[in-house]
Amino acid sequence: MRGFCASGCLALFLLSACSSTPPPQKLTDAQIVYCHSPQRRADLVVAVNALNPQGKVQDGTLDAWRENKANAAAFVKACAAIAPAPPDKPADSGGSPNLWAILLPVLVGGAIALVSAEWRNSATVAVKHADDLGEAADKFQTAAKEYIEAREASKPPKGEPFDEARAELLRQLDRVKRFRSRWEKVVKAKKTLNDELTRQKIDEAMKPQPDGKVSGAAVEARLTGLGTQLARFDAALRRPWWPHRGVR
Repeated sequence: MRGFCASGCLALFLLSACSSTPPPQKLTDAQIVYCHSPQRRADLVVAVNALNPQGKVQDGTLDAWRENKANAAAFVKACAAIAPAPPDKPADSGGSPNLWAILLPVLVGGAIALVSAEWRNSATVAVKHADDLGEAADKFQTAAKEYIEAREASKPPKGEPFDEARAELLRQLDRVKRFRSRWEKVVKAKKTLNDELTRQKIDEAMKPQPDGKVSGAAVEARLTGLGTQLARFDAALRRPWWPHRGVR
């Protein structure tokens, strides 16, 4: 009994599947206008008669045949046969947009903005170091030259301004070294200040000669060399994108 029921259900399913009709065909507005055009009456008559052999249609009876609702499906079929097919719609993938296609430009733009901001900040700090170092260097050069001139004139030199200017220049060089740790020439500049341009070293270099004269040429040469090196630091701090070999 169960087998009979199963066989019967299967038979009914197959019959319903075989007897099911496809959804009715639809015409676009362009196709309807095309088939109602007087210039297409002859083509439409031919298509109707070719696709619907049961009822022959002539040009004179086409309008009455088309207005009969019983012939609606036949008209649609004949019209679709002669009218240009509508353009295919682009296939819709139905998937969600690629997440990387959205996020990648955002991430790249954010990274560029971050790097640009960091570079601008670093450049601003570098210029500030250059300004401070340049100011300290100018004060030291002035104080050192006044000290040398006083010694050459056998006058008592002003030691306090010299010591203050020298200490400030050393502080600024320390700041530059922390900012640019790979600049080994900063260490050399500090060594020049500590070993060759102290008041004691200047006094020793400017001892009176046998003829009684006092010359500061040797000390001025050291000052000139130090000033050249400090100028290299200034240029490198203000133009970090340019290769500067004189600072490492």
